[in-house]
Amino acid sequence: MNNEPSHLELVYDHQSGRIKLEAYYEGFFSWDNDVTEQVMQIAVEKLFDDMNCPPNGGVLQLERVNDKRNGVNQILAELVGKKEKKE
Repeated sequence: MNNEPSHLELVYDHQSGRIKLEAYYEGFFSWDNDVTEQVMQIAVEKLFDDMNCPPNGGVLQLERVNDKRNGVNQILAELVGKKEKKE
């Protein structure tokens, strides 16, 4: 018997705020695993790399370009210089 999932899917649950990896076997739900922290860490690293942010710091400012959560076509980001502390 094959125990490998036939379908894997990443799902964001708006109510819990969690990202889950869900496995399905022959179309039926089999199991899920909370991968929120891992996905967010990887996504942030990718954004910093894509924006050529220096490895020792920097700030990315994200702005939603559409009111609909499911209708966002692209996330825009820009690298913002570090803010200096005012004394």
